[in-house]
Amino acid sequence: FKQKFTNKRSSKKSYNYFDDEINSPKAKMWQASDKKNKVEAVYVYIISRQNAPYYIGHTADLRSRMMEHRDGLVKSTKNTNPRLLYFEKFSERKVATKYEKDLKLLNSKNPRAIRKIILEFQNHIDELG
Repeated sequence: FKQKFTNKRSSKKSYNYFDDEINSPKAKMWQASDKKNKVEAVYVYIISRQNAPYYIGHTADLRSRMMEHRDGLVKSTKNTNPRLLYFEKFSERKVATKYEKDLKLLNSKNPRAIRKIILEFQNHIDELG
């Protein structure tokens, strides 16, 4: 016996942020906020955590966000001695969030590829001396 479930709110579309970054309510809120605050760049970053997988995120202010991680203000990285391993700068948040999503997916399917990205980045930093 199966009962058909009808949802009275079915006319409202629900969004999975990472499935539809550009049209999600959160993305629209960020776009408005970025415009108001004159955000010129968004960074996607990877940090290491002691005894935990990599943390991948994005922010408009990388320096402040790293201070939040180091000061234990971010639940996911609290007490894990976070260390910045990689970052990339984007001019649009929608492009950055897409790249963040891709990195998270890659990390879950092929962590070795993430390590390769980090090593290549660190080699470039070493070259700059």
